[in-house]
Amino acid sequence: MTGPRGRVFRTVSELGIHYRRSPACGVGSRSPRKGPRAGDRLPDLPRGLQARSSGPGWHLLVSGPPELWPDERIALVLRGRDDLVGVHRLGGESPWPDVVQGLVRSDGCLGFVARGADLEGLRAYLERWLPAQHG
Repeated sequence: MTGPRGRVFRTVSELGIHYRRSPACGVGSRSPRKGPRAGDRLPDLPRGLQARSSGPGWHLLVSGPPELWPDERIALVLRGRDDLVGVHRLGGESPWPDVVQGLVRSDGCLGFVARGADLEGLRAYLERWLPAQHG
């Protein structure tokens, strides 16, 4: 949707509001070419994505082939945060056309987004904003 009607829709739906310059937003070494960025409100594309990721806590969205995201690999990054972060494997049903990892904060905005399957940027972001609970 473009023009005045599109601007009104994006404002009312809060899709036009973003916090990209917030210090609470992080981008991996490679940012996605298209799709939502860190600081954007998560769109409902594919339909139902917001409902899937609106529960309490944080939500890690991973897109691309499932073999890129084995449970063990993700578990290493989420260790000590297992009860705080839900994992959603989107496959090709994603708001991004690339292999992407996106972390949705509890306010519905993307706190971290990176293109590719390297999880080091995500690990650093989590260490800063959601320290692991050991014990």
